[in-house]
Amino acid sequence: MKARPVAEMTSDELVERFVEISIEQGKAVAFFETARFNRLLPKLSAAARELRGRPGDERHRLLKLYDHPDLQVRLNAARFAYALDPEAAIATFQAIKDTRHYPWAGDAGMSLSALEMGMSKLPEDPLL
Repeated sequence: MKARPVAEMTSDELVERFVEISIEQGKAVAFFETARFNRLLPKLSAAARELRGRPGDERHRLLKLYDHPDLQVRLNAARFAYALDPEAAIATFQAIKDTRHYPWAGDAGMSLSALEMGMSKLPEDPLL
């Protein structure tokens, strides 16, 4: 069954889709399935792009995912919603890094390093 177009989804459905795709990416990361991870990126980006384009920038709904139990969901949420609350995103990256659950902790550490090197915006999504 093909997923509905993101433009037809409610904001709640988009957040749910964001979580589902992030969890699938996390599974791909855990099994070193880079191609699978990369195939999911356009779907994740589409959900985030649709949220961003809605009145009031609905990406603020991703902020509640900063405490999600899945590390990939948290990483993606912090990356895609960084511009809305940089301090909370940095705290999320730090918390993930501190778990020492790799490779997610390494990814979070690299995001923090990029910010420390003066990047004013994370490369959250090459498709946005």
